Amino acid sequence: MKKIEYINEMPYELSGKKGAPYHIIGAKGNCNRGNLKESIIKYHLGLDYLNNPATSGMVGYDIPELKAEVKSSAAGLGRDIGERWFSQSQQISFYFKHAPKGKTWIWVEFDEKTQKVTEYHMNKREFGGFIRISLRGKQHMQSNGKSINVRFKSTTKEMIEWLENRVVA
Repeated sequence: MKKIEYINEMPYELSGKKGAPYHIIGAKGNCNRGNLKESIIKYHLGLDYLNNPATSGMVGYDIPELKAEVKSSAAGLGRDIGERWFSQSQQISFYFKHAPKGKTWIWVEFDEKTQKVTEYHMNKREFGGFIRISLRGKQHMQSNGKSINVRFKSTTKEMIEWLENRVVA
């Protein structure tokens, strides 16, 4: 696992809008915290950061240039993973079975006070291990009201310790 740390320099502001409390300067509309983090990573890499299309993790990438999917605190694993009646473990199995080969996952932490960004880059095996300690105990209804989703917990000390213990210098 690789760890990257830096200070965010991407310009954004608080929008005050519930559900989408951030506005990235230059972007159309507002975004949630997960999209903000994804844009920060793209900005840091010098990529187009103003647009974050909703791409299924089973067929594409949040950052195609890295073949990477970005995840963070309280994020969902993805929409429409298998059948609506699948258990959490069945959804996870389905997700990994259909994930593109060579994909990487980036877990990102962002401290708004200090603007410090920490990225943890994982391969399939590492991300699979991380899922075991970081998912909420139950599935949640998607915002579209049509499907059930596996969702991550808000970041805990245990999750950060797990990640830190696997970082290769």
